[in-house]
Amino acid sequence: MIDPMRVLHFSYDHVDNPWCGGGGAIRTQEIYSRLAARGHRCTIAFGAYPGAHEHESGGLRQLPLGLGATPAISAATYLLSAWRYLLRHGREYDVVVEDFSFFCPILVPLLRRMPSVIQLQLFGSEELLDRFGVLAPVFRTIQRRYPLRYRNAIFLTPTLADRWPDREQRRYFIGMGIPDDYLATPATRGDYLLYLGRLSARAKGLDTLAAACKRLWSQGVDCRVVIAGKGGDERLVRELLTNGPVDGRRVEFTGFVTGEEKLRLLAGCRALLLPSREEGEGLCIIEAAACAKPAIVSDIAELSFVEQNGLGWTFPVGDDEALADRMRDVLTDEASNNRVGEIARAWASRRTWDRQAEAFEAALREIVAGESRGGRDPAVVGCDRHRKRIARHPEASQ
Repeated sequence: MIDPMRVLHFSYDHVDNPWCGGGGAIRTQEIYSRLAARGHRCTIAFGAYPGAHEHESGGLRQLPLGLGATPAISAATYLLSAWRYLLRHGREYDVVVEDFSFFCPILVPLLRRMPSVIQLQLFGSEELLDRFGVLAPVFRTIQRRYPLRYRNAIFLTPTLADRWPDREQRRYFIGMGIPDDYLATPATRGDYLLYLGRLSARAKGLDTLAAACKRLWSQGVDCRVVIAGKGGDERLVRELLTNGPVDGRRVEFTGFVTGEEKLRLLAGCRALLLPSREEGEGLCIIEAAACAKPAIVSDIAELSFVEQNGLGWTFPVGDDEALADRMRDVLTDEASNNRVGEIARAWASRRTWDRQAEAFEAALREIVAGESRGGRDPAVVGCDRHRKRIARHPEASQ
């Protein structure tokens, strides 16, 4: 029998949120469903959206906070409701996890003196912050300074952690994962390239992808693209790719996919496309790797692990001509695709959700024990801690 922990996790996003529903939300559900199965009492407090309701299954409680009328109302009321819930019910938990978002800081270190950790899955780009107009300087300051108020932090990768340099913070590196059955799925030689993720034209680089596709089509290259996902920019993305009615021979929009349909698309594609301008780690990259599929990604720092680990190829972010060249290569060089696919599947075999959940559980136990002692062990913090974790978990060095 394990000693169960009571865990409160604040995350605005949720897998069923029609406005977001990104890879970070999937990761939260995958990890906490496993913690709950091990006997821990876990609550995920997320931002309300139309149709959201409180429910519990297998020890995992899903708690919507705020009013889900519009994205702006949802975010504002979520923040107020989260503060209130923390003040009223914080003592009922052993540890609080805050999934950081610059527009809704939960202020756990200020409102509650208890074991807590901030989790950082994305660094908002300057372009993203500038969209908030007069609030941009405020959000920029929050992003730069607020995460460092925590004694403990969980990052997807060391590359992401470098965005917030700090020698005193206790840091853990726990990335994305994949279901075990992905590794056993036979890979087939598909006739399409796959984009899998949120439909955001700028953040996800779908404007670049559209321009690259049109280059190839104008040159007579037989390039079929499947777009799988949801998001606020769906109409814009459709217009960018088609300039009219969708041509199913060239572009297919599947909508949001999960389960067997998602696995079928991954296993049957020629390669994955992720031309993002901003990312945390890219869950779809790891899922594609598990299906023995290479990836073509932008060369932003957070995705540098793709080329470093031989999982695929990069191109200069925003360069549609370079992306088109990569797409042409992957459509014609089957030998390279197979070689990279084998490397990718071997790499992904170390990244199952079970292993990530075990690492997450161990981190929470260590945080609870350390805070209960009233301090931190200086032998395991800062840069030394960073190096030790990479030594113990080589996949964290990506």
